[in-house]
Amino acid sequence: RSTESLRLDGRLEAAVLSPSIHRLILAIARLRNVVSSLRIEGQAVDLQAARRVLDTDQAQTPEEKEVLLLSKAYEELHSLARPPDLSVGYICKLHGRLFPGGIGLVAGPIGRFKDAPNGVYSETEGRMIFEATPPARTKAEIETLIEWMSDDARLLPPAVASALFFAEF
Repeated sequence: RSTESLRLDGRLEAAVLSPSIHRLILAIARLRNVVSSLRIEGQAVDLQAARRVLDTDQAQTPEEKEVLLLSKAYEELHSLARPPDLSVGYICKLHGRLFPGGIGLVAGPIGRFKDAPNGVYSETEGRMIFEATPPARTKAEIETLIEWMSDDARLLPPAVASALFFAEF
C-alpha cells in the first residue's frame, strides 16, 4: 500500500506540474534519499559531490559509484508501470545489481545470501552501528518479510506499515 500511495501521489504531481518541474522534484528527492540511505550505512557522502555525480554520470570514488547505482535503482523502480513482484529471487537479483563487482561491500557474496556475519560499521564513529541478521537466519527472515508485505502490511496505513517494516526488518 505504501508503494501504491507513493505512485498515486506521483501521478497526481505529474498531472498538476509541468513535466520538467516534475522531473526536477523527483531528481531532488532521489538525490536526498540516496545520500540519506548511504549516510545511514556509515558512508561519508557529501550532498554536493552526490549531485555532481548524478549531473555528470561520472563517479570518482567507490562511495560516488554507490550514489550512481542506488540512484539508478530508484529511477528504475519509479519508472515501472507496477511494483515488481517481491520474491527471494528478485531481492538477490537486485542485490547483485546494486553491488556489481562487490562495490560497497566489505565482504560476502554478491546476489546471494551471506555466509558470514555482517553489519554496518561507521568509519567516522569507529564502531559497529548495526548488526545484521545472522547468516543462518537471513533467508527465513527475508521470506517472513515477503509474507508480511503481501498479507499483513497491506491492511495497515502506509505510514504505519513503513514504520513497522523499518523497526522489525
